[in-house]
Amino acid sequence: MNAAADFRDPNYDDGTKAWLNAIFIVPGSISKPDFEGYKRGHFSRKRKGLVVMIAVPQLVANGTGIAEFVGASLREAARLAKDHFSSKGIEFPLADVEELITIIEARVSSPSDTVH
Repeated sequence: MNAAADFRDPNYDDGTKAWLNAIFIVPGSISKPDFEGYKRGHFSRKRKGLVVMIAVPQLVANGTGIAEFVGASLREAARLAKDHFSSKGIEFPLADVEELITIIEARVSSPSDTVH
């Protein structure tokens, strides 16, 4: 969960560049996501931020294909964010986000090998 926080720019959400807050909604014993796939959440034009919620399927929550799901989901969330920001006339730093996703994928794939 902390991979993004460990590697992103500390000022990522200061409003100078558009940013994405991807939130994984994991099913639990009490509740589960009320949607499948992706759902856009709060958008702040002033702070240039967008929330994209990602529903985690039960199979993934049980441990199957976590690394693949995280990478693919973050890439799709970034694509949705780029489209959303483009529709608002705001540039989205997709290349920077893709670089961060690659780092997150590596960390999720081998969390015990990651040093920070």
